[in-house]
Amino acid sequence: MFNMKVLIYTDNITPRVEYIFKWCFEYFFSSQVLFTKSTDEFEKTEGIDERINYSNKNLKNCITFHPANLLFEDDIKNQILDLSLYNGLPILFPCAEGGELPFDPFSAAFYLISRYEEYLPFETDKHGRFEAHNSFLFNTPFLDIPIADHYILLIEKIIKEKGNAKLNIKKKYTFIPTIDIDIAFAYRGRNFIRHMGGIIKSIFTGKILDVFERLSVITGYKDDPYDTYLYMRKIHKPLSHPPIFFINMGDYTIYDKNIPYNKKLLPSLIGKLAQFGSIGIHPSYFSVEEPTIYDEEIYNLQIITGWRITKSRQHYLRLFLPETYNYVIRASLEEDYTMGYAEKPGFRASTAHPFKFYNLEKEETKKLTIFPFCIMDGTLKDYMKLTPEESMQVIDKINDEVRKVNGYFISLWHNESLSEYKRWRGWRAVYEHLIEKASN
Repeated sequence: MFNMKVLIYTDNITPRVEYIFKWCFEYFFSSQVLFTKSTDEFEKTEGIDERINYSNKNLKNCITFHPANLLFEDDIKNQILDLSLYNGLPILFPCAEGGELPFDPFSAAFYLISRYEEYLPFETDKHGRFEAHNSFLFNTPFLDIPIADHYILLIEKIIKEKGNAKLNIKKKYTFIPTIDIDIAFAYRGRNFIRHMGGIIKSIFTGKILDVFERLSVITGYKDDPYDTYLYMRKIHKPLSHPPIFFINMGDYTIYDKNIPYNKKLLPSLIGKLAQFGSIGIHPSYFSVEEPTIYDEEIYNLQIITGWRITKSRQHYLRLFLPETYNYVIRASLEEDYTMGYAEKPGFRASTAHPFKFYNLEKEETKKLTIFPFCIMDGTLKDYMKLTPEESMQVIDKINDEVRKVNGYFISLWHNESLSEYKRWRGWRAVYEHLIEKASN
């Protein structure tokens, strides 16, 4: 797995130090990371390809980054962040002079990808979520830029110039399309009571055509408008990475309106989706507050698929740190795709790369891998109120930013937004544009 060795000298080997240096050198550079607090060991250990001095000491034959104090702390508190710039990047954590940089890129990257600010008090929205405007980056140009990845590129540049030129980042651009199945069908799969409720609501709101459409679908004279699955199979077929489908398995509530999982229709659909994509759990709205519901939904999905489910994304993006990820880990899931904002495109964790969950309350690195998404259909249409043409421009901008850092371009779409039905008319072209740009 590792083809080179990097030795880090630091005065204090903390869990935070180990976490961020391993993310940098093991993930990006595919290099083994070793740590020492002994200057003698640092200078004399053989078989080392690169030596990094992460201290204020003056050591020889190494690359020096002077530390800020963040990685040596073991508590959570308000941090004074310096938003001055260096090479167009925010400094965040300035440090003592004499190192390669006037700031500590490791502390800055750790603060961003650990979601440190989400452990501090903040005002939630009606769903209990941390919103983009709560982030200190919201009123800066950097919410749309994976700046933690640019710190890694800066470190690579310094190593090439002053250290081992063979130590290169080993990553390439990757596109992963993901589809949330909140409501598998607009009309199919409902029981008599739900159909009657829908018909009465349509009559009282003056939507008489909806009544005729509903009756046409349930009697088999017309296809369900949300049945976009053959289209998805066709458009995703040429891609190198198959789509991931996140299935809502929750019971009917005000926020969960999928068809019943214990009837034939949804299991049959899941079987068809598994033929050209992978299946993950889309835990229902209230499951994030009750782990027994969470476990039951995963179990039911595993019964349907016949294999262990390893991927998840929270319904309504209800992500509460660290509780939500604790639930995910408790359920033996391995990957989560919730990290992103509902109201804004861009990079909630300031990276376009996957990373391990770091629990700040426990000061522990967990096995759960977080895959941040950067663009969502509902963000463009419902939150930003953009036209399809304006949305394509935003997609291009975000995609360009991901390509600059050879990151993961992860999109979040829904089956109904591909339907060309009612409010989503004209939006299939947006997704086709996204596919073209991302797979070009």
